[in-house]
Amino acid sequence: MEPLPLVLLTGFLGAGKTSCLNAALRAGDATGIVALVNEFGAVDVDGMLLPAANRADGLVELTNGCICCSIQGDLLAALEEVVRLRAAAPDRARLAVLETTGLADPGAILSTVARAASLRGRVGVVRVVTVCDAPALAQQRAQFAVAERQIGVADAILLNKTGSMPAEALIALADALARSNPLADIRMVAPMSLDPALLLGPWPAGSARWSPTLPSVFAGRREAAPRRAEPVAESFIVRPQAPLNADRLRDVLSFLVLRHAERLLRCKGVIRIAGEAHPVLLQGVRDVLRTGRAPEGAALAEGEHGALVFIGLGLPEAAIRADLTRCEVRP
Repeated sequence: MEPLPLVLLTGFLGAGKTSCLNAALRAGDATGIVALVNEFGAVDVDGMLLPAANRADGLVELTNGCICCSIQGDLLAALEEVVRLRAAAPDRARLAVLETTGLADPGAILSTVARAASLRGRVGVVRVVTVCDAPALAQQRAQFAVAERQIGVADAILLNKTGSMPAEALIALADALARSNPLADIRMVAPMSLDPALLLGPWPAGSARWSPTLPSVFAGRREAAPRRAEPVAESFIVRPQAPLNADRLRDVLSFLVLRHAERLLRCKGVIRIAGEAHPVLLQGVRDVLRTGRAPEGAALAEGEHGALVFIGLGLPEAAIRADLTRCEVRP
């Protein structure tokens, strides 16, 4: 059986995460969707809970076919329960959406899920969606590091509550977010008219977390964001000028994780490895880095050696560039 696809829905306090999730469940096909809400107390995802007799193992089936679970304890235990449900009845658990608390560090959650032996090969994160209170976002990013981390790991950023903002301010905000996270799909949304596909899929080719068309992501993006004080995330792109030595690259990435895991929000790209016929896909969040053969859609043109995007809080850009340059194997 294929791993359970998991969408991580995050965003700062009051951003409107629950409203967006409610709207997506109402507007889309919620059959087989499992909503995991990391909050205390009763959870009423869309106001249509079935009688308590339908509750089992903390999961509540809704009238639209969605399963809701209020996580008041261990996240891994909740996901393990969903995996068991999926094994017994695959149609009842085709996709899980985990809504985090407003102060959660999504990078820590991604790391926890990736490292859990009980979930290995059984759960796979396919998308991170960050909902933002657009008028309050600039202040939140300046005051709270976790708000910046939620921006940095996002595959999609949904700007909510935009009605009161002038068009010029919205354009400036979107531009600032694109500089901080050049990998994210940035949308202005209203929960009542939210496109459910933004949360529940299907997503356009290349927009999912494990993108098969990575080279197109870099097209038209700025090579580097201007330097700003922490905690604002910064991004930069490294384009190797030659294939990379696999052993040296492994050492460089291990050192990067060892020294800067808390500040490395994301790393993503396709690169050539010396001696390998096919490009390699590299993806990382905090202290979890993965490599594997790049999909056919990520093939590099003759003479191109790929690109790596780094997103982080005060990463030593010059040192990372120098370290990667030393990994190059020249004729």
